[in-house]
Amino acid sequence: MSNKIANHIETTKFLSEDVWFSEAGKFIYFKPSRTAGTSILRGVFQDRHNTKTTPLAVRNLDMNLTDKEIKSDYFTFTFVRNPFEKIASCYHFIRNNPNHTNWRRDIKLSSFEDFVENKLVDNNGYVTDGHWLPFHYYAYSGGERFVDFVGRFETLEDDWSYIGNKLYWKDRELPHYQGHKKWETTGDGHSYRDMYTERTRKIVENIYHKDLKLFGYEF
Repeated sequence: MSNKIANHIETTKFLSEDVWFSEAGKFIYFKPSRTAGTSILRGVFQDRHNTKTTPLAVRNLDMNLTDKEIKSDYFTFTFVRNPFEKIASCYHFIRNNPNHTNWRRDIKLSSFEDFVENKLVDNNGYVTDGHWLPFHYYAYSGGERFVDFVGRFETLEDDWSYIGNKLYWKDRELPHYQGHKKWETTGDGHSYRDMYTERTRKIVENIYHKDLKLFGYEF
């Protein structure tokens, strides 16, 4: 039986850490960072009062599920965000949360330029941390989309309502846990575009060129 989706999850570095599964809820959530994922996990899936489902990390899941079972038995979804804005958001989050346990402690930041030019990818051109893993890994494999729905951070409330209507939390609002509610700001009220030089813009454009093409984003 086909197992391409499971293989994609297991062989893509960092991806398996960001996939959440619920047999009770019949969903699989592919969770990129800086896309309201904390609000989704803590506010809905991990709420102690929400007894209908307990999410399980995919590494604890029996990955003998075939593609047919995943596609027919589970609602699969993810969220995407403008990569230029996401990288600005990652930078501010790390700078403002130096003791946070969920990012690599050996990444020391001196400036946004240093972050983009020296810290995003390794010598092989692969991202150094799952927090900035390109979005297409959460939705596509071999050029084929494997998730049922791709929501957008820019239309978070509407897309969350759509997901809720597809599943059982129809009237459950999405709480706000961290970050900044206005999606185009860097954290100080300025646009993320103000943070970029021509050089850093081109670096991010190159790293996330597939995301820009697949999801229609631009600087």
